[in-house]
Parts: sequence; C-alpha cells; structure tokens
Amino acid sequence: NLPVRDRRMMVEFPDLRDPNCFGLLVDTDRYAPIYREGDLLVCAPGQQIRRGDRIAFKAEDGYVRLAELAKQSTFTTDVADLATGETETLPTASLIWTARIAWARQ
Repeated sequence: NLPVRDRRMMVEFPDLRDPNCFGLLVDTDRYAPIYREGDLLVCAPGQQIRRGDRIAFKAEDGYVRLAELAKQSTFTTDVADLATGETETLPTASLIWTARIAWARQ
C-alpha cells in the first residue's frame, strides 16, 4: 500500500501528471551525499520507471528504501542501493510498491 495522504501536507506540483504522487521526508543521512536528513522527495508511482531512475520502494520486509533501478523484468528487479552502490536482485512480486523519485527539495 502506498503511503497515506494527509490533506494538511498536500502540495501541488503542476508539472507532474500523476494524481498519486506523494512526498517522503528523508529521516536519515544514510543516503548522503545524494539525499540527507530533512530532504523532501516527491515520488510518482504512476510514472514509468526506466533503467537509471532513482526510485523509492517498499518490499515485503516493510522498509521503504531508496535505490537506482539497474534492471527490471517480469520476474526480477535489480536495484543499486543509493547508500552503498551494491546491487540487489529482488523478486518483482515481492515489491509492495515502487515509485520514481520525480523531484527532491534539498
């Protein structure tokens, strides 16, 4: 399930045509220097994701992670962790949601 909307925190982004966009607030410096604690990431789950795109995703372990899409097929998704650069192959069916990071306020 995608994060729950809170109308008090809604922000309009006219150049994003995805009505399901949502914001993620980075709460760690684990992804520095790319993203730091306090950065706001606008994620667009309805936009097509291509190799090299930065993404946010939630897998069966329940954690939201940030990565770069390395490769995706019907059965597997390869992601490069933004913190370590290590590539991991995940079963595509194990991803609860995946969204392209469309914008970041740093």
